[in-house]
Amino acid sequence: MATDFELELVVNPDHARIGESVLMEAHRLLDSIEESLSEYRESALVYRLNHSAEGEWTPLDATFAEILELSRGYSELTQGAFNPFVRSKLGASFSDLEIDSPGRRIRRKRAEVLIGFGAVGKGYALDRVASLLDREGFTDYRLGAGGSSWVFRGFRADDQPWGIAWAWSRDADGDWAGHAYRLPGGRPIAIGVSGTVEKGQHFLWEGAPLRMTILSAFCSAGSAAEADAFSTALMVGASREGEKFLTNFPKTGIHPTSLAFVDLENQMFYNQTFDTLFLREGRIS
Repeated sequence: MATDFELELVVNPDHARIGESVLMEAHRLLDSIEESLSEYRESALVYRLNHSAEGEWTPLDATFAEILELSRGYSELTQGAFNPFVRSKLGASFSDLEIDSPGRRIRRKRAEVLIGFGAVGKGYALDRVASLLDREGFTDYRLGAGGSSWVFRGFRADDQPWGIAWAWSRDADGDWAGHAYRLPGGRPIAIGVSGTVEKGQHFLWEGAPLRMTILSAFCSAGSAAEADAFSTALMVGASREGEKFLTNFPKTGIHPTSLAFVDLENQMFYNQTFDTLFLREGRIS
């Protein structure tokens, strides 16, 4: 994943030492996830799979197996707009992998197949940390990864709702241009942002650069993995199909998904849930 994580936990001063201990455990958890999913760490399972010889098996741990299944579901829901195989030059899909679940191992059927979880891994890791904090009884926290993936629970230390800024360009003075929102007070929420600000022109389709026609995409959802994956899918899908992709985006889970994107003319398109939660109720500036 190669990203920086921010973990902010709001606790009573009497519980500060406990909070510090749990945050240390959270960082150990993040490192273990990196050891499984990193495309850049040579010891990581994903790196080893991408660099394996044809027909060579790679170990498949629980983290790798879980994110594979999540990614398969997100890919199906978005009709392939979310695709963990985008670096594969000749195109690839889950059918190009052979998984031996009893043996806990995986291999590629073709040497051209490359898999990566950069568009969902940060959110997945934040969800795992959130589950840890929930189990330990903490109710107020803010978790971030790379400035583009977030999980919010409860309230800030001053008992005010958490806030977030969504920026998609710079103005004539070089300052960030975008919106700031106050999040629904106390309501658990995950947010994913994807765009040229975060990644530059690095979106691929079957191994080749995709011509981007939007600047940024925003998604709030029930989980950070889902928000991460869907914001990327919206970047790709809306660049290829425009507002039609937003209109036809599937409804998932019990948490209404808020979706919005900004095109190259700085025009914003959004669904009804985004309008209600962010533009009508949460807009600050």
